[in-house]
Amino acid sequence: MFKKTRKKIKLLSYQHPQATQQVENYLRSYAFGASFFRTICNVLFSLQSKNRLPLNQNHEEYVQRMLNLHQRHIVIMGHEHVAIVIRLIQEKLKLVGISSEVIDKPPEGGFSDAVHIVLCPQAFRALPRNYIAFQMEQLAISDRYRNKRYLDILCNALAVFDYSLMNIEYMIKHGVPKERVFYLPIFSKVRDNFNQNLVYDVLFYGDIHSERRQNLLNKLKNDFNLKIAFKVWGEQKLEELKKAKVIVNLHFYENALLESTRLFECLEMGKVVVSEESLDQVTYQHLNGIVDFFTTGNYLELKQLLNSLLNNGRLEEHIENIKQGLNRQPDWFALYFYRALLALDIISFDTFYEVIGKQIKLSNKVTVRTIEYEAINPDNSLLTNNGTVLEALRHYLPEKARDYTYDLIHRNAELSGNPAPQLELTEQTKRSWT
Repeated sequence: MFKKTRKKIKLLSYQHPQATQQVENYLRSYAFGASFFRTICNVLFSLQSKNRLPLNQNHEEYVQRMLNLHQRHIVIMGHEHVAIVIRLIQEKLKLVGISSEVIDKPPEGGFSDAVHIVLCPQAFRALPRNYIAFQMEQLAISDRYRNKRYLDILCNALAVFDYSLMNIEYMIKHGVPKERVFYLPIFSKVRDNFNQNLVYDVLFYGDIHSERRQNLLNKLKNDFNLKIAFKVWGEQKLEELKKAKVIVNLHFYENALLESTRLFECLEMGKVVVSEESLDQVTYQHLNGIVDFFTTGNYLELKQLLNSLLNNGRLEEHIENIKQGLNRQPDWFALYFYRALLALDIISFDTFYEVIGKQIKLSNKVTVRTIEYEAINPDNSLLTNNGTVLEALRHYLPEKARDYTYDLIHRNAELSGNPAPQLELTEQTKRSWT
């Protein structure tokens, strides 16, 4: 009975961290448990707010909240297992003149009023008032975090970033305001070639407490010089990756989403990656020819792929193909990250255009869509016009989203010396601008 009560108190204590953080900081030095005080404050918060719309439904309150933000310094909060994403965010912020700092836990003195980008927010016992949640779990296929506490965290964020369109579809269907959800695919180009002093033919790293992973790894042990790196983080993990000729990515779940963070952690080191295909494979066409995919669970196909890579003496050639294939592509992370910053008024349209917007190539026919909204009700009727598909720019004020998108199109037409293209708008985009 006591355990159930304690668990219930703990869950309640997380519902409104933005309303209780200051009280918790004040009482931190006292002997009483912080969870008790957070619970009391949450009860008071509920009484105070019962006659008004929750934040996730009150757009006027949300707009006012956005207008009052201090946005020229951003705090990034995350643990070392997502270090690649933290670094990508820091680099992109620096390019637009925004300073940042990284923390891995709530500060002892309490959170500042700065915007915080929180990676895997469910991992933290308290959150700041002004946070952007970077959702990195496989919500679309796993019920591990499908609970009220996590949905409340997402609903009360300034915005939610997610690497998967299938996750976005799930969140919107379960009440996260679609106007605050942003697609942010993980992407990085090769930064260095760590392919000297190789020790292992094949390396797997990650959680091994999955029956399907263990079955495939047991077979790999019998056929290859395999290294399994479990519970390694930071520099230790990077040192293990450097020693591998090929890194294999195996899903924890059946019918899993692609672990794109893990893949790019390896690709940017110039590593050859072999991965199971994923449930959302269609959204990763840009990785064809860069990552060697095999049919999910098919060990014979995996074995043939690894033998081909390891025994034909063309590993270096394959690595060079990976580098060239990534270099030919736009920086997808930068494009969608700056698009989200523009939507939140953290950068101006002129800044967006200079840093990424003018690199967008348009043909004489352009279909304008809003990819996050198309995830749940796709309108594919206009996507076969043999033209360019342009992601509509976004803003919490719909008229600005419309104006920014048209301005981008007209500026790029002038820059290329071409007439303004013929435009088609998906129904989802039309509705989002009105």
